[in-house]
Amino acid sequence: MTNLNFTIEATCPQDTEAILAMSQHRFGGEDIILLEESLNKYFTLGAEKSGYYFLTCHGGGQSIGFVGYRAHPLTMGTFDLIWLAADEPPVGQAMLERLTQKVKNLAGRLIIAETASARPDYDLMRQLYETHHYKCEMTIADFYAPGNDLLIYVQRL
Repeated sequence: MTNLNFTIEATCPQDTEAILAMSQHRFGGEDIILLEESLNKYFTLGAEKSGYYFLTCHGGGQSIGFVGYRAHPLTMGTFDLIWLAADEPPVGQAMLERLTQKVKNLAGRLIIAETASARPDYDLMRQLYETHHYKCEMTIADFYAPGNDLLIYVQRL
């Protein structure tokens, strides 16, 4: 993508197909099922009642990124960054910046992002987190599989 003019808006039902297509090569099968279920709850119940929030980035007449997050149950001001996908690094950066604004507006104080250590395709995402003041505060060795650790990144707002 050469034109980096884009907008970030609340996700609408028309974005679903593009979000799921964008997710197919980024996330596993169970993640896709959970994503689709979460989107359905978001559209049916709304963000507050479903607990899920989604933003979609549009550019050049198409969806080029999205982020999904939620308030972490039984906490005060802690949010989980569940999904983030972007076609270009500047889109990912803008999505994280907008996520931070939105969470602050919801009286958020922490954003938690979990990722796997042994996925080279997640290297850019980990770099993006670190660039945006997320710190890897916990590692659980062999969480996903032998040699594939769970990394928990935290952004303190």
